[in-house]
Amino acid sequence: MNRYLICFCLFLSMVNSHTFFAQEIEIIGKISDSLTAVPRANVILKREDKIIAFSISDLYGSYKITNSITKNDNLLLEISALGYSKKQIYIKNLLKDTVINSI
Repeated sequence: MNRYLICFCLFLSMVNSHTFFAQEIEIIGKISDSLTAVPRANVILKREDKIIAFSISDLYGSYKITNSITKNDNLLLEISALGYSKKQIYIKNLLKDTVINSI
């Protein structure tokens, strides 16, 4: 019985290792062109081509994304808005709250 309990605990620790080592990170920013803020822009945070968080900028171009990440996550922030070309920002080793302004 103890052998099964130990195996089960090891299994749970492997499955949830991302959760144990994850850190809550907040990415905020303002999307604007050379003249004004860009409202209703799509802001997508991806990890390995999978969407892990999504936000839409407000009327002043401000956005906020909160998500759990680990130290070695390679992230991609995609920003797109009607009438503008899509912008991709690669983020490596993000360890604290960050401000990313774009376009």
